[in-house]
Amino acid sequence: MSYLLHLPHSPLKTCSFKHARQELGSSHDAILVDLSQGVSASALAILAGTVRGNGVFAIALPNEDWLSMTDQDLARYLPWPYEPAQVTSAFKRYLLDQLQSEASPFRSVPDQVTALPALSPVNANAPLTKEQTDAQADLFAEQAKSYVLIAPRGRGKSTLLGDSIAKLIQAGKRVAVCAPNQEAIVSLKARFDQQMNQNHISLPFFAPDALISDSSYWDFLFVDEASMIPLPLLMTLNNKAEHALFSTTDYGYEGAGKGFGIRFCHHLASQKTPHKHALKTLTLNQPIRWGEMTHLRIGSTTASFWPHQRTTPTPSRMSIKRPSNIQN
Repeated sequence: MSYLLHLPHSPLKTCSFKHARQELGSSHDAILVDLSQGVSASALAILAGTVRGNGVFAIALPNEDWLSMTDQDLARYLPWPYEPAQVTSAFKRYLLDQLQSEASPFRSVPDQVTALPALSPVNANAPLTKEQTDAQADLFAEQAKSYVLIAPRGRGKSTLLGDSIAKLIQAGKRVAVCAPNQEAIVSLKARFDQQMNQNHISLPFFAPDALISDSSYWDFLFVDEASMIPLPLLMTLNNKAEHALFSTTDYGYEGAGKGFGIRFCHHLASQKTPHKHALKTLTLNQPIRWGEMTHLRIGSTTASFWPHQRTTPTPSRMSIKRPSNIQN
């Protein structure tokens, strides 16, 4: 179970490991992941990447011997006739070793934790970094039919996309935006709205099936969280615009992210086009949602343990690490 805290004006939200993918592209002030009943490496990687700058990502463990407790999440993967109680989770041992290692970004805190200071507002209109500016210049040069932007969480993909969409519309280009759902483009839309300012132009968002059904042909098509969309749909979407940009991360999809990076990119690179390039890859490597730090190999870059009051068991082993920057 995960608890997503939208502070201070939104209520507490919960989601299961299974539904963590729906949080891709969103941003949270604080997240508490309860690992008492099981562990999902994919959910940890996804949720850690949605923490805003100076926010908190918290993991709660029980007082009991956690390693000896049955990992109920194994039920999603085990073949018949195996049950979770019959299997020892090697990943739990690995994760605990990583959390307790000297190189870990985690630190233990007592059961009683003082309130953290209020977070400063996120500057949705912060200037682009040099990396973002260079990637945007490559896109605006219009030398490729298709563009792919694959980068880890917290590198500013949503900021770059929202900024680019606004500037292209202001330049008179016909632009469409596509994503698995509108929750995946909250940060993108925030940047777009800031850039459009008083123009009162709405983000031209389409669901994948609606965009495919639309007969329009666009100058630019932006597809965010593309790895969540089936490859056949992505191939069709690529033909809906003169230039198409597909943005995604390559982890947190239990293999689908890698499939996108290999199979779909090969398809784009081999397409016939009058443009100078069939495919051009854009990169963002510099962390800007948080500062550089030691990374857990499961993909979680910032995390904390935080006590959470429950009837049973009561998590108490905890640690805190807060991202240092504030750009989404």
